[in-house]
Amino acid sequence: MGFIKTLWADKIYQNLYEDPQLKTLFNRSLEILVRKGGNKITIPKIAANAAVKRTDNLTVGAGLPLPIKDIDKDAADFDIYEYSTDPIVIRNIDVIQSNENLLKDNTDEIAQMFKEHILQSVADHIIRNVAAANKSPWKSNAFSKEDLAEMEVLLDNAKILSNNRFAMMKSNDASSVLTEDGMAAYFAQQQAALTAGKLPELFGFGFTKTTLIPKTKADGTIDDAAPENNVKRNVLGWRKQHMHLVIQTDIEVVGSERAEYLGGVYAFTTRYGVKLERSEAAVQKTEQ
Repeated sequence: MGFIKTLWADKIYQNLYEDPQLKTLFNRSLEILVRKGGNKITIPKIAANAAVKRTDNLTVGAGLPLPIKDIDKDAADFDIYEYSTDPIVIRNIDVIQSNENLLKDNTDEIAQMFKEHILQSVADHIIRNVAAANKSPWKSNAFSKEDLAEMEVLLDNAKILSNNRFAMMKSNDASSVLTEDGMAAYFAQQQAALTAGKLPELFGFGFTKTTLIPKTKADGTIDDAAPENNVKRNVLGWRKQHMHLVIQTDIEVVGSERAEYLGGVYAFTTRYGVKLERSEAAVQKTEQ
């Protein structure tokens, strides 16, 4: 039978497209605009901060409608980059492809590698692009509900709408919020969510725990040249509508040398891009 590229590509993309975390955290509506094989799309959007003016006693023919602004000039380009795995040896390819469960196990594993890389790239992207006014240190040595409340205020002050806000943090930082004595009454009302292993929404934020948020320097920036100097843990928050994630629908599986007695050697490729549409739409809290 041999290696069937489309079979693997479709399964990997379906896994990434339907992943509940990727669907919950990020706006995925722009994927329909991706051109097959392209590396750039244009985001159609309304001009930021369009003015609202009083038009008392104006009627059509006497000043209304006001001149129309050409919002196409305010569209933003969005780059899509290509990422590939190292060569992977897959043994008994015919057996895997003819068994639905085996194929799912293998494609799920490959999709998970890409998902982790995507989430880490997103966290890195937010840290590098969040507005300076929306960066602040923790109020104490542990992340607390006061820090989360301040993150809410920063987004409110930037006039970022409150729906679909999410906070991403390390497990120990989430635990410091969940174990606060002052939240006992609130959590008592959230037993259904807690029993299901979910973190309840707090201060307008949903939660996701991850090990993939990069550490930063004291000023909240990432030092690529000396990673060992990045010692500060981060909690990141943003509004879903402004954080675009696009995964190309034409995921490709490239390369296929034959390794005798071992199996096929394959490299898997996908294209994706992330864009924080407005720097004010994200907040960053850095460990003191």
